[in-house]
Amino acid sequence: MFRARFVVPLIALAFCCGCPTSSNPDAAVLSGTWDVVFADVSGLGENDVTATFDSNGTLTTLNATAATGATATLSVSGSDSQVNGSDVTITIPNTLGTSTITGTLSSDQNTLDGTLSKEINLSGLGLTVTLPASDLTMTRVTQ
Repeated sequence: MFRARFVVPLIALAFCCGCPTSSNPDAAVLSGTWDVVFADVSGLGENDVTATFDSNGTLTTLNATAATGATATLSVSGSDSQVNGSDVTITIPNTLGTSTITGTLSSDQNTLDGTLSKEINLSGLGLTVTLPASDLTMTRVTQ
């Protein structure tokens, strides 16, 4: 019970957002739906997460299903996807800071191995908190 009430909102916090801005034409290689598997993030590894990118490679939607069956669908705006060769950076601004996925795209462009980092800005306190990065693998489901 605790996990379901905590995990899905944590996913929302990690990815909550603000108009697509992908300015890198090479980012189109990310278009489609991807399964996202976390190595372990205090239980996030036990959830099913999918990320959907539009034809420009801009992250548009995140879906999460907790082990308990609780679901969350988030429309993402304001993300930026940059692809330089096999190096990928996806920046997702949110109301409390920024989440960033950095990784390496496989030669067949169907797998991305990388990390998710989260930075929380507590502007009222003049404080920025960087949470530990989480290893992840993204695998293309559809293009």
